Amino acid sequence: MGLLIGYWGNHDNNGESQHTLQRLLTQATMGLGSTGLRVRSLRNNPSSDQPDNTRSIFGIAVAGRHSVIQNTVEDNSSAGRTGLTATVAAAGADFEADIWAKASSNKLVLGRGIFGRATIFWTQTTNAVWFASRLELLLKVVERASISLAGFYSYGCFSYVPAPLTPVKNIFSIRAGTEMIWSGTQCIASPQTLELHQWREANEQISDEKEAARRLRVLLEESVEAQLKHRTGDPIGVFLSGGLDSSVTAALLARAGAKLRLYTLDLGADCFSEVPYAESVARMLRVPLTKIQVTPSCLRRMLGSAARRLDGLYGDAVTVPLALMFERASEEVGVIFNGEGGDQLFAGWTNKPLIAGSLYEQAADSTFPSTNQSFTALYMRTFHRLHGLETEVYTEAVRQELDKYNPFAPLAKALDPVYTRSLLHRLKRANLLLKGADNIQPRATNLGLSYNLDVRTLFCSRSLAEWTFGVSGELWLRAGCEKYLLKRSIEDLLPSEVVWRDKRGMGVPLTLWLTGALRRWTRNQLHPRVLAREGLWQQDLARRVSSGELSGQVQGRRIGETLWLMLMWRAWLECILQGDAVRRNASWRHSLPATTQSERNLTT
Repeated sequence: MGLLIGYWGNHDNNGESQHTLQRLLTQATMGLGSTGLRVRSLRNNPSSDQPDNTRSIFGIAVAGRHSVIQNTVEDNSSAGRTGLTATVAAAGADFEADIWAKASSNKLVLGRGIFGRATIFWTQTTNAVWFASRLELLLKVVERASISLAGFYSYGCFSYVPAPLTPVKNIFSIRAGTEMIWSGTQCIASPQTLELHQWREANEQISDEKEAARRLRVLLEESVEAQLKHRTGDPIGVFLSGGLDSSVTAALLARAGAKLRLYTLDLGADCFSEVPYAESVARMLRVPLTKIQVTPSCLRRMLGSAARRLDGLYGDAVTVPLALMFERASEEVGVIFNGEGGDQLFAGWTNKPLIAGSLYEQAADSTFPSTNQSFTALYMRTFHRLHGLETEVYTEAVRQELDKYNPFAPLAKALDPVYTRSLLHRLKRANLLLKGADNIQPRATNLGLSYNLDVRTLFCSRSLAEWTFGVSGELWLRAGCEKYLLKRSIEDLLPSEVVWRDKRGMGVPLTLWLTGALRRWTRNQLHPRVLAREGLWQQDLARRVSSGELSGQVQGRRIGETLWLMLMWRAWLECILQGDAVRRNASWRHSLPATTQSERNLTT
């Protein structure tokens, strides 16, 4: 586990913020056992002309083995005043930080790494900026936590809430690859945003297949070496789906001499099974494979626990199966590797805009040269969620507020063609910033850290990722073959049926389960009376989704995905927002919140 909590600003002398910090830490570390709590809180010495009741003070605390806190000397401080720096690293405390907070008497810096592997949240009260590595912790700081309609609507569009929004009004997150900086003595001043890095296409593109394959192999092996630099000889876990990315990960780790434990999901006979491919890789590596069964009852049993561990809103079907894998792996290993990030870097099958890049390119260049709005709308459709169905999905009260929010705002900078010339690289950039940094990476980190596991991936390597932006798109997509260059680079390491097969991906049979074995439970969770009380979804929405009446776009597998999206929302309300209100003996239900000016400023 890795927790980071703190505050920065001007306060009176009664120590209210320090007491609040201590209370939050006590609550946050309940159940963490021996992971440890480290608290540091400083009050700066005021100058002679600074009133005693406006002293600038700050405090930061961390808990868990994935976090570090240390004193630092303030810049340009002749008196040698000290500040605080705290970090959290998903791969382990000895690795590069994924989020950080730096506080001093005249500056607060909150930052997030370029891959978005962890998230840092912030809110601003009258006298202080509060920040934390978990959204739930800040619910105890805001006076009355309520739903952010902009965040709720974004969730319906994407199945997650893109930064800087969150599901909670007046609580925000830091975008991946940026720092937010508060300066001076007045914390109420608006923060500045510093861009730390931009994914951009290289001026010269590599087109030599042999040279590119050789270089890719070297970069992958260097990433393995970096990820194993602090190895102890203990076994290391790998989530092996049977797909290319996780198989490459397992093969390269085994080649480097790591002692492995392999884990795969068994979804039964209700869907296409990738277990045989995982078994083929395990046999070749001569490593035992643990199969983790996922059943309808598992989804029902683990939904609340997964929502609490995730902390934020993640509505993909894979959330509970992932939680089951982390739970099982935590019994045997302390480090887990996954294949997350490969689809974003190598033009994977799940990234439909990348596969369809050659078809979209002419449309993007000629049909939409000026506004680019229609191409952005095409990209939005690849999420296969509820955008475009607002009148059939949301209540009238919600729709009136949605007029103030631009759903394309999170996509604008990610798809900005100024950073890329070719469409393939443009979409790669977008998927690193959106689907990767705001969904896939923090989702895995939150689950893994909740089970006290180091979470690592070979593909979150800056040198590797930047190199891919210098490789011609025809080496990634070759005659309909996705990840072509990756396959050529590692084809000697794995069975050919794993390397060269058409990837279908892990599909949880949600439609079959939620309209079959779990039909009554789903109906109760999303009962019209429940939805009417919330006042967000139209009260008969679940029935129309289940029957296929909502839209021609919501059919087949999309029925189950939409119901699951709603179920995860309900679980998050009950376990995070409503759960916090119950613990504080307060109520989260009140009049429908309007979209705030801060939310509009940050998302338009």
